[in-house]
Amino acid sequence: MTLVNDELLGRIARFRLMPSRTSPTVPDGERRSTQPGAGMEFADHREYHAGDDLRHLDVHAYARLGRPYVKLFAADRGLDVAILVDASSSMAFGRPSKLRVAAQLATAFAFVGISGGDRVRLANFGGKDRLDWRPVVTSTRNLPKLVDGLDRPLKSDDEETDLVTVATNVNSMLGPSGLTIVISDWWTREPDIAAKAFGRSGRELVAIQLLAPEEEDPRLLVEGWARLTDAESGDMLDLSLEAEAHAAYLDELGSWREKLGTGIEEVGGRLFTMRTDRDVSEVLHGDLQRAGLLG
Repeated sequence: MTLVNDELLGRIARFRLMPSRTSPTVPDGERRSTQPGAGMEFADHREYHAGDDLRHLDVHAYARLGRPYVKLFAADRGLDVAILVDASSSMAFGRPSKLRVAAQLATAFAFVGISGGDRVRLANFGGKDRLDWRPVVTSTRNLPKLVDGLDRPLKSDDEETDLVTVATNVNSMLGPSGLTIVISDWWTREPDIAAKAFGRSGRELVAIQLLAPEEEDPRLLVEGWARLTDAESGDMLDLSLEAEAHAAYLDELGSWREKLGTGIEEVGGRLFTMRTDRDVSEVLHGDLQRAGLLG
């Protein structure tokens, strides 16, 4: 596999994706879910409700307490995981490109999810509303097919990626319970609105924000006068990157990031930021594990 080497996959094979609030709903996974059922390990009791399977009534509890109770059993379930990779034009920036790093992270997340019995769906998006879903795979042996070409930009005639439209389309295709991981630079005029659009379905949102070092500090790219071109809209701007302009840029970047974080927080999601010059293995084993996304 070219995106992530076998050594790294071996090191993360023991990891599992760790949701903070969503529940496993996919049958035959490796996570414990409490629900009534037959032939499973006993977990607890709860009071009987009209419509419950009478086969799960505990007659001994009824004899002792004088009220009907049903038995609950621990069943193995998996998470419904959707991994979305931004393959728009702006993601081609940097060395390595933001898209390359996004594809590496997506591969690692998919491998961890499939290894743990989760149902993993993966798509890349670009343009106004283009969304390309890849076939669902249930074995890590088929992972190379799932992620093949994931680091190639998605061709589109549309100028700018509309994250709100992408989120609306994604939500219409997924169930209300599960984990949605969006890996993107999140370059959009209203990042808080985009974040809330992804979280509107009720699924748990994990946002991975990737920025190149030059996007955090444009002085690494050029000093003095420069002509900047928007990778998606084609708009050009001539400006001076002297101290005053640099300070103003950092202020705007801080405000923009604050809006993104606020939108994600309002839908109960989690935000992780990463510079593309960071080592992916270090981020997986360090930042994301300490933050509780991997465990």
